[in-house]
Amino acid sequence: MSDPNPARQFLIPAAAVIVAILMIPSGAPAQEPVTEPLRRAAEEQEITRPLRVFLDCQTRCDREYLVTELPYIHFVRDRVDADVHVLLTSLEAASGGEEFTIGFFGQNIFASRSDTLVAVTPPNASDDDEREQLRRTIALGLLPFAARTTIGAQLDVEFSGDMSSANLAQVAGDPWNSWVFEAEVGGSANIQQRQRSWRTDGEFNSRRITERWKVELELQGEYESSEFDLSGDRTATNTLVAYGAEALVVRSLGDHLSAGFTAEVGHSDYYNQRFAARMGPAVEYNLLDWDEATRQRVTFRYSIGVTNFSYIEETIYLRTAETIVSQHIGVAGRLRQPWGSANASIDFGNVVDQPTKNVLSVDAFAEVRVTGGLNVFGEVEASRVRNQLYLPRGDLSDEEILLGQRALATDYRYEVRLGLGYTFGSIFNTIVNPRFGGGIDIF
Repeated sequence: MSDPNPARQFLIPAAAVIVAILMIPSGAPAQEPVTEPLRRAAEEQEITRPLRVFLDCQTRCDREYLVTELPYIHFVRDRVDADVHVLLTSLEAASGGEEFTIGFFGQNIFASRSDTLVAVTPPNASDDDEREQLRRTIALGLLPFAARTTIGAQLDVEFSGDMSSANLAQVAGDPWNSWVFEAEVGGSANIQQRQRSWRTDGEFNSRRITERWKVELELQGEYESSEFDLSGDRTATNTLVAYGAEALVVRSLGDHLSAGFTAEVGHSDYYNQRFAARMGPAVEYNLLDWDEATRQRVTFRYSIGVTNFSYIEETIYLRTAETIVSQHIGVAGRLRQPWGSANASIDFGNVVDQPTKNVLSVDAFAEVRVTGGLNVFGEVEASRVRNQLYLPRGDLSDEEILLGQRALATDYRYEVRLGLGYTFGSIFNTIVNPRFGGGIDIF
């Protein structure tokens, strides 16, 4: 007899798969066992050529800048040819800047040597500030490796700061008490002979993030209008308006557990919602330590809340307004390692007193460096949809469907992408030539 609970059918095996993926040993690629005498002999050996480095940016980084500004390093295109594998990952910092975690994994004669450094950029850092801080941190991390090459005697370390500031024992107080605010407004226009579109949007964000608390507030709005000239002197128009506010409060309850409360209100033409408001508590547990979050994490999350809807048009369930209690449970994993990266998540939600009205979503992505220049990747996004309470009653016109004015009824959504790539040729990647970087337009 089949299990009537769809959440249990899918969540349990999916959680097991995600946990199994995250249990893959982390850190440097597997190395052959090295006895202690051989290890010492290898470390004392000097490489009679420049240091070879494989730069693995799993976040944004200016590769050309790093290649140009670190001329004593030979960057290679494949990690198997490298003496050091440099792995960059990142998370958003509390201030709104970025926290970069940079791992240095030695290979070959450096197999027993590894290190990790962290670089944090402020929220107002320019692209040049960010790439220069990454360059300096990467240079410092590579110094112990480069010192054992033939160019080691030509390397030096300089202190560019102020000794008085370096010896400060007290940090000035923060007049903002860790609060960060961001405001943005913008617009765009796209005008052609037979179609025209305009869009304006804006948002205001504030947040306060500390070791124990995370508070985020957001206001946002969007207006979009488009016109299309059709045959027979007809004109099709499309106008969509959406706005809302969200609030999130999270309390850390140790190295693994967190509790939170969320609330949101909004309006959406697309989802037939004149007004919608939701609030409720949530809990999250990370199987791993949050200090490792830039490289790996496995989280379980549960939330429950009350939502009130007021609809623009009467729905297919003959409702113009309703209040429901819904719950969501999900498991998600993320892994960033020298061999590649993987993300996977599965979420199930339903209306508590109407369990047949539910949604199940699965999302997975993986990219693996198989060997040499060969890498394979795959991505799957799939949803089983049974919770479209907001669908308006009656049939949509062809124009409404083609212009995307309303959400369409569907029982499923899915997208699959698979592929592989292979790079071969010279192992070196140290020349930068930006000429004709944008290519040449023929037509």
